[in-house]
Amino acid sequence: MEYLWIRIGDAGDYTPFGSLQEAAYHLNMLRVGKVTGWWSSPFAVGFETENYHRDDCVSCYWGNEFGQYRRELDPGERAVIEDTLEEAYL
Repeated sequence: MEYLWIRIGDAGDYTPFGSLQEAAYHLNMLRVGKVTGWWSSPFAVGFETENYHRDDCVSCYWGNEFGQYRRELDPGERAVIEDTLEEAYL
């Protein structure tokens, strides 16, 4: 089974989610804000928001139950996150 692993901010811990909707609900509860850009590097993948950017952004990827990287979000999955996250200025 795949899990969506998310870490909010540079000092956060990775948390697994069973679906995009579950993860988006959690991100909205924490008021991360709307996606302002996506990024990918050999070591990480994720997105920036109104409230989390540069080195303090939101990391996310699909992985196994142990958190081992399998793949980044595809364009359709990114669209779900972008459409679901709410504006939230801290």
